[in-house]
Amino acid sequence: MIVDNILNVLTKLYNSVGYLTTEDILLVSEKKNLTLEEVDILFERIISYGIVILDTAPDTIDESSIPVEDVVITISHRGYILRIPLASYNTQRRGGRGVSMIEARANGFVDQMYVNLSHDYLLFFTNHGRIHKIKTYEIPESRRLGKGKLINELLQLVPNETISHMIPISSMAVNEIMGRNLVFATRQGMVKRNALFDYLNIPKTGIKALSLRNDDELVSVCLTDGNQDIIMATHKGMSIRFSEADVRTMKRDTTGIIGIQLSENDWVVSMDTVSEKNSILDTILVITILGYGKKTSIHEYRKQVRGGKGFTSLNCTDKNGWVAGLRVVNEDKEILIVTKLGVTLRTSVAEIAEMGRNAQGVRLINLHEQDEVVAVTQVTRRQ
Repeated sequence: MIVDNILNVLTKLYNSVGYLTTEDILLVSEKKNLTLEEVDILFERIISYGIVILDTAPDTIDESSIPVEDVVITISHRGYILRIPLASYNTQRRGGRGVSMIEARANGFVDQMYVNLSHDYLLFFTNHGRIHKIKTYEIPESRRLGKGKLINELLQLVPNETISHMIPISSMAVNEIMGRNLVFATRQGMVKRNALFDYLNIPKTGIKALSLRNDDELVSVCLTDGNQDIIMATHKGMSIRFSEADVRTMKRDTTGIIGIQLSENDWVVSMDTVSEKNSILDTILVITILGYGKKTSIHEYRKQVRGGKGFTSLNCTDKNGWVAGLRVVNEDKEILIVTKLGVTLRTSVAEIAEMGRNAQGVRLINLHEQDEVVAVTQVTRRQ
């Protein structure tokens, strides 16, 4: 078998130099014209031998020369990705217009936004159910109104493959990831749990993270410790909270099980986690596409059995619009709200009104005509 022959060659190389890089494996695979499925098999065989694959050869990147700072990562629907220092955004009062973040006409509408450290690993999950990994600093730094870089120039994506979600991880060391899980949520309400260890070695081509039905897509991924509760939120303002333990750990190439039953023309828009460790200052923030939002006590989100219809988390009307997202937030922190036209508002969680689950919320951001909210994320202050 050709994979066995290549494995023998790579094993000899490993024994000779003491390490293997992703580039080593891909160069040999390309010369032998391996298919994507055969490359997956090859990487899995190498990992099963206990060989750790490096992203780059040792000492090729001096991380000490790269400042450790909070950065904002945005991804547009045209596939442009930007890394911008968080310090570029001043805090504003609730209801402000925000500041322009990107040149929307050049980059396309903003789809996603994240805040993390410049030295974090970034795990990218695609619409094909694959996972890719790079370091945050590998994304070139941009100005607020910069064009950014095509993500295809950073990740080896196949035609029609796009990024559905991204999560930062501070360390991929074995002792750091043992006992941690990735929980996946799809647009059609499916949920799946995998051990993070299953994704210890991720080549530049990516590996299969989960299987998706033809008419389904990944909408959110959370990193958990195995003892948390999952909260899923839908477009029409429904939510469900259930124990992570209700979702058994599965193999990578599976579709998962039902997390929430959806009504007609409804779909999942986001997912987050809560646990006994949550502070009394933690609440659940729901924000709509028209810029309205509210905080609600975590205790109003009662735990249910996985697979139910859930309960109302926000009363959606013509005035406030459908739900754009849900996040667990802390009173002492801040959030970033981003719109599809690239406008971003940084504001304090403490300024947002706390209301019951059935309330409509108050205006959090004053939108321009034909603009709408696409994402919200919490800013974690680090000392």
